[in-house]
Amino acid sequence: MAEPSCIFLRLRSTVSKQLFVKENKRMQKRVSIEHSVSLSDIGVHEPAGADRAVFAFLNWTETVATRWIQHRAGILLFVAVPGDPRGGTCYLYVRREGVFHCLELPGADNGLLSSEQFDQLVRQFRLIDLARRPRKLYDRTTSEARPQQAFASVA
Repeated sequence: MAEPSCIFLRLRSTVSKQLFVKENKRMQKRVSIEHSVSLSDIGVHEPAGADRAVFAFLNWTETVATRWIQHRAGILLFVAVPGDPRGGTCYLYVRREGVFHCLELPGADNGLLSSEQFDQLVRQFRLIDLARRPRKLYDRTTSEARPQQAFASVA
């Protein structure tokens, strides 16, 4: 039989894990779409591979990707103005729809982020989960945020 102090520590650990999961879910629900850009908006009028789509987007925005986290359903990008260490923005590219969503993260000054801040926000808001399952983002935003027409990309 386990000693009482061990039982208390296990119970305390379980409770703190549950609180951590609830806090992460609460924080993740606040991530929303600031604006969206479809492939047709940036001049790509035919289905494109993910790499071609991202490079067309970077060319269109005149930015560079300092972080590129790729998953089957989506790509999480941190794009920045060349030469400006604090001029970055978070985007999620949804492959199936061929759309780049600028992510609005509470408490973060989008457009004024550093790479280090992005790394912290990825952990804080579990953004990699959104790249894996972009539909989670739609569940908490209005249907107006979804583009009406976009070309799908070939993964």
